[in-house]
Amino acid sequence: MRSKDRRASSSSSRIESVPVNILDVVIILAAIAYAIGGFRNGAVVGLFSMIGFFGGAIIGAQLAEPLGSRLANGRAQIPVAIICVLFVAMIGQLLGVWAAGHVRMRIVKDGGQKIDAGIGSALGVVSVLLVAWMVAVPLASSPYPSLSAAAVNSRIVRGVNDVMPQDVRRLYSSMRSFLNQSGFPPVFGDLPNTRVVKVDPPDAKLSPAVQARVQRASGSVFKIYGEAPSCNRGIEGSGFVYAPHRIITNAHVVAGTDHVRVQVSDTEAVRATVIVYDSRRDVAVLSVPNLDAPPLPFAPKEASTGDPAVVLGYPQDGPFDVRSARVRSRDTVSGKDIYGHGSVRRSIYSVYAVVRSGNSGGPLIATDGTVLGVVFATALDSSNTGYALTNDEIATDIAKARTATGSAGTGSCTPG
Repeated sequence: MRSKDRRASSSSSRIESVPVNILDVVIILAAIAYAIGGFRNGAVVGLFSMIGFFGGAIIGAQLAEPLGSRLANGRAQIPVAIICVLFVAMIGQLLGVWAAGHVRMRIVKDGGQKIDAGIGSALGVVSVLLVAWMVAVPLASSPYPSLSAAAVNSRIVRGVNDVMPQDVRRLYSSMRSFLNQSGFPPVFGDLPNTRVVKVDPPDAKLSPAVQARVQRASGSVFKIYGEAPSCNRGIEGSGFVYAPHRIITNAHVVAGTDHVRVQVSDTEAVRATVIVYDSRRDVAVLSVPNLDAPPLPFAPKEASTGDPAVVLGYPQDGPFDVRSARVRSRDTVSGKDIYGHGSVRRSIYSVYAVVRSGNSGGPLIATDGTVLGVVFATALDSSNTGYALTNDEIATDIAKARTATGSAGTGSCTPG
């Protein structure tokens, strides 16, 4: 996540340092080895090998999703998909080397061996950088924190990603989407650069007074279900009542849906209509005429670094969950819309809390029971950092909902 105009309300806040990245070390060692190999093999072999490898990798990326879905479930799909890409890429590379062997001697003239070797060495390094990018970018959104952190914090991979043409990224987007099992859309881009403000851990136990306020608030927080037949997907998240018969949630919770329901009890769900859909901010407002629940009040002022807070919601389609949190910082950040496109600036809170799929759309509340913001994302490389849209950020969509009539389109399904 690239953060701009960072505003931490405490001058004593510290930024956690990032250690030497093992992935960068591996890439450098591999680049040296391939530079030596490229020097020996020459430019023709290097070029044909690279073309074959990446042609095969693109084909493998298209095969990764159907094969991964057929051969494995859940997290096991990630190694299956990566093996598929690398296996097909290696076949392409072997074919490229075979073809190069037939033409190299015809192209390299006497006296041109040094130039041929130098170009071959450079192509070897380029190949390593591209392979690293192809493997690391999908891993950035994997559910394995150590792999995700290594990919996100790699300066080399980030540098390659910054210069990679959009057309190439689009060719590889299907595999990135398939491996994104975080439950959150890529609103911070392919390689979010998380800067974590260090604060004390959240309170291990809520005080009786705070527990009582959380109990009152729980009657206004609901599980949201969406049906998206166009992508053969069911979506679930959280939302809360902020005005009579109005629930606010994330746009990615209802993206691409035809029908949305609000679970009001263990045995009953009521129909909801999406009346505001903001794919840029990641906000949606639902009209629920048959819902009788008290609105949660918004906090009169913004939170400061170190303030205690609470995350409420229904993570991983489970029961109601109360998670103690602490505000790390309030930031204005640049990112993408929920489809990974464009450039969007959002006002957000970064919080010390475990935020999981299904928490999306739930409230971040202060210890007095007032709403600080709407939970919408988690840091892929920091398992105890989540994000919430501030009240200022969602104010525009709340204003739209006051005059909204009829249903709003919900776009297409999001990646991941």
